[in-house]
Amino acid sequence: MMRMMSQHKKICLQSSLLMIFVSLAGCNSDPTEPSVVAPPDSSSPLDEGTGQSSSVPTALPNHTESSGELDVPGKLELPAGAIPDPDAEPSSATEAEPPSGSGGLEMPSDADVSKSEVSQPNVSAARQTIGYAEWKEIEQKVTSSNQLTVVDIWSLSCQPCLEEFPGLVRLHRELGEQVSCISVNVDFDGRKTRPADYYEDRVAAFLAEVGATFPTYISETASDDIFSELDLASIPAVLIYDAEGNLIKRFVDVGDTVGFSYDADVIPFIKPFAK
Repeated sequence: MMRMMSQHKKICLQSSLLMIFVSLAGCNSDPTEPSVVAPPDSSSPLDEGTGQSSSVPTALPNHTESSGELDVPGKLELPAGAIPDPDAEPSSATEAEPPSGSGGLEMPSDADVSKSEVSQPNVSAARQTIGYAEWKEIEQKVTSSNQLTVVDIWSLSCQPCLEEFPGLVRLHRELGEQVSCISVNVDFDGRKTRPADYYEDRVAAFLAEVGATFPTYISETASDDIFSELDLASIPAVLIYDAEGNLIKRFVDVGDTVGFSYDADVIPFIKPFAK
């Protein structure tokens, strides 16, 4: 009986030694060959003492779904809108405004013509000298005045007219007792939307500015009709009538009187008759 038990222990011991040998062979404990560390895979080793998988990443980051680009750490990201899109339409907030001093000649509007700083009493006084009539009526008054008369035909839109008009004012101040001075404004062109009285405020302001006190008519005859009847190619024009109502001289800005002025031409012509 004792022999059988001893033999059984011997078999058990041999089995244990065999298991140890197999175990050592599986661990590749041969010191001559280096150990190989397997690369990490999707199956993470268990943490000791916890039995749970460690949180070590084992794959490259996923592609971004929206742009298709890799979300690589360290990539420089610019804020939205930092680089303008050359194909995008410019917004109203970013559109460049043209410089205020850009080229091109800007003509004044009707409201800006002869707009000046004059006192209201002077304008009111100048308004009292303004009348309305057709050219035939004006001409009749001139020819029946029995006095040497100077008629200045002008327009607010005619810059040479405005520049030369003060000469008529000087003539009136110097020879007003011997010479009748009349101005005829021909801005009215026949349009119903702008009748003759449409121009009264600006005519009065201009007369007040230059200090004119002689009679001024705003013609109710369209300007082209006056030019045709008097055969005027341009204005300013100055017509001089003698005491009998005869037209004795015309100064117009064409022909032999081109570039005329009151000081150099009109007043020297008038003086011999003003006695």
